[in-house]
Amino acid sequence: MLHQGLILTSHRDYAQSMRAGLVGLGNAQSRVDIELDALRAMQLVPQQYDLILLDVILDSMDGLQLLLLLKQQ
Repeated sequence: MLHQGLILTSHRDYAQSMRAGLVGLGNAQSRVDIELDALRAMQLVPQQYDLILLDVILDSMDGLQLLLLLKQQ
């Protein structure tokens, strides 16, 4: 069951659709955050997320580079 998720993409409409689907899989306490800025996402990651959906192509940096940085944290 999904408790807390993060969607990181530069496409707001896509993120909203994904969020609606993921929240529907959870329960009333499920929370899915959307972040459009990779640098801001790096500040959010210390939170405990059950799931992170990461777009490979982001505005400020490559998604794979961000993934490596997140793993180091």
